[in-house]
Amino acid sequence: MKIGIVGSGYVGEATGRLMYALKNEVIFYDTESKPGLEKVFKFTNDLKKLVFYSELIFVCVPTPQNKNGEIDLNIIKSVCLDLSNTFKTLGKSIPVVIKSTVVPGTTKSILKPILDKSGFEVSVGSNPEFITESHTSWSKDDNMRRDWTNEDKIVIGSEDKNIRSILNEVYSKFENKIINTDTQTAEMIKYASNYCLASKISFFNEIFKICKNLNIDNKIVINALSVDPRIGKYGTINGKAYGGKCLPKDMKALQYFLKDKLDIPVLDATIKTNTNMRDKYGVRE
Repeated sequence: MKIGIVGSGYVGEATGRLMYALKNEVIFYDTESKPGLEKVFKFTNDLKKLVFYSELIFVCVPTPQNKNGEIDLNIIKSVCLDLSNTFKTLGKSIPVVIKSTVVPGTTKSILKPILDKSGFEVSVGSNPEFITESHTSWSKDDNMRRDWTNEDKIVIGSEDKNIRSILNEVYSKFENKIINTDTQTAEMIKYASNYCLASKISFFNEIFKICKNLNIDNKIVINALSVDPRIGKYGTINGKAYGGKCLPKDMKALQYFLKDKLDIPVLDATIKTNTNMRDKYGVRE
């Protein structure tokens, strides 16, 4: 299959490399040149060329946060509008997969209507990623690595049988990892995953502060906890706030998204603990 990737950052590159490894032809689109990728893959700055070439398009662009923590959808909305206009110009539509992290309901309620402005009923799905840019900040165990070669699940969200069928075929090599659901649930799985990981880090940082206050050896305590398979090792390298591009942004976005919907004391505490740790002890990754 000929697959277009919109966005050539970390997620876009990982998606493209996986699609290529699965024996697909891959073309990248970005507004900036990427010499490293251009040596290996087809690359274009012309969206029409990408649409004309592709049979399936993955959107892998940033979804940063505003100053108040709310998710900023301007980039992805702009990309979807550009795709919509290109579909209209070329008189054809291509199934679109949202790979970017967006709050629950975004694909169905915001992005698909933009794409449908093309005049076509565009097939749209959600396929969030579960990779990490760095696991070495907390573990030397390579089994903890999550990149394009070894995601532990493939979540396919769709209200459309066409794109669900296409994605199940694309990922057929990983049939036992596939979870089929609707787009809103797929988006929630991504946030729930990051919420769990962030909460574990904040929990262990609370243990760090308690041990420090009581003059107890924190390492002995967390090593004892980590051997319990129900608890595990993630987050036990404590003493610094979680960082990176995803956890801080996604936790604040989820908090903002839910603020008028329900009380979320655990999420609030997770973010508060992390902020305090960041200010006093720094960031671990």
